[in-house]
Amino acid sequence: MGLFTVLLLGSLGRCAGSGEDADGQRLFRAACASCHQLPEPTDLPRATWDTIILPRMRAFMADATPLRTTGYTDAEWVSIRRYLLQHAPDTLTAPQLAVAGTAPFRARFTETFMSPPSTSYVEILPGRGLLAADINKERLWVYDTALVARQELATGPGITDISTYAGVSYATVLGSFTPTDDLVGTLVRIDAEGVSLLHQGLRRPTTLLAMNTDADPEPEFVVTEYGRWGGALKLYDRQVDGSYRAEVLGAQTGAVSVLQESDSTLLVLYAQGNESLVRYTLGAGGFRGRQVLRFPPSYGSVAIHLVDWNGDGRRDLLYVNGDNADYHPVVKPYHGLRIFLAGAAGGYTEELFLPVPGAYDAVATDLDGDGNLELAAISFFPDYRQPEPLAAVVFRKSEGKWQRYRLPASDKGRWVCLSAGDLDGDGDTDLVAGSLSMQPVPDRGQLAGWVANGLPFILWENRGMGWE
Repeated sequence: MGLFTVLLLGSLGRCAGSGEDADGQRLFRAACASCHQLPEPTDLPRATWDTIILPRMRAFMADATPLRTTGYTDAEWVSIRRYLLQHAPDTLTAPQLAVAGTAPFRARFTETFMSPPSTSYVEILPGRGLLAADINKERLWVYDTALVARQELATGPGITDISTYAGVSYATVLGSFTPTDDLVGTLVRIDAEGVSLLHQGLRRPTTLLAMNTDADPEPEFVVTEYGRWGGALKLYDRQVDGSYRAEVLGAQTGAVSVLQESDSTLLVLYAQGNESLVRYTLGAGGFRGRQVLRFPPSYGSVAIHLVDWNGDGRRDLLYVNGDNADYHPVVKPYHGLRIFLAGAAGGYTEELFLPVPGAYDAVATDLDGDGNLELAAISFFPDYRQPEPLAAVVFRKSEGKWQRYRLPASDKGRWVCLSAGDLDGDGDTDLVAGSLSMQPVPDRGQLAGWVANGLPFILWENRGMGWE
């Protein structure tokens, strides 16, 4: 019998015997795997379970679940709570984050003052400059390679994604940074004439695919919608009168990211409890979904990207998890970047995990010109207890080991979105990250500095040499 099995918790009032512990475990495994993957008590600190998660669970479990027609009784709830708190740790063990040095990039900034920084989208335009959108200013800016703003477009509050079809760009607009189920998001078209509204009434759209799924020449739009409690994967189809009809492809809440895997398949990442990866296949009856990966509900899934990691011609998966916004931030050793290799039958096998507490986005690309892939990542929830939080890093493999490099000037903002590309056309890959100035925990004056400096993004210009 382990230590935690016999641990006396004063908050519980009495010690649970082995029978009570087994009963609590049984109820926990039944109740807490009915709507999402079964968590482990060790996934979160005891205080987080006790003050945040358990009260929320109790509210949900008062009602019927997919596996029960009635809610859980008070006695059953006491057993579940006792079991969890007995086996949860006081704290989580923070990962060791050794830094090999500073990545050979030069930090560059625009003269455009944006305060408070509230960037929702960045994208490098190879050889031409970059795009950056701001939630509060409700604008999209086009910057040249000198980072001078050359064009400004009114879009509404917060472009979150841009997708191009037949030479025309389309975008989703968040509508509200604050989590809400209000239908305040929009779908817009961006062309030489400016920005035009196509459809409104979306629930905080996060990602977008413009694609043709039927016989007509007009694109349809696949959108992930992520509200406070609601949300779904939807397809918007243009009707003959110019309006758009919404079809729900996946009713599961928490749709956060969609990728086009092939002409007939989509990959969708879900967060918000039932964290999972679902493949949607287009057939004669429309799209049908099948879950291919599932993650614990505390993982904080935020992003996925397709990349041929091992050069076998299959599109592997870069998965990023690090969202920490549901409660007082906890440094989680399982936050970071994972590579899942694609199998011949369509499944995935985890190949690599690199810890990045609070990871929010990442790219896999060749950053040193040697033909191999490196990984660059940003963190929106780094460990702000540290004197130099690792808010932006590059991973490079040297002598068979992955080395972590800090990106310069990464303390100049709180990075929420990331893009990679050859901005200046010199043949190497640069990086840009957008800043969203929210108060860190603890705040040692960072927020005031970010607001005062008004830097909407940072460009890391690749210098090519100097890794060793």
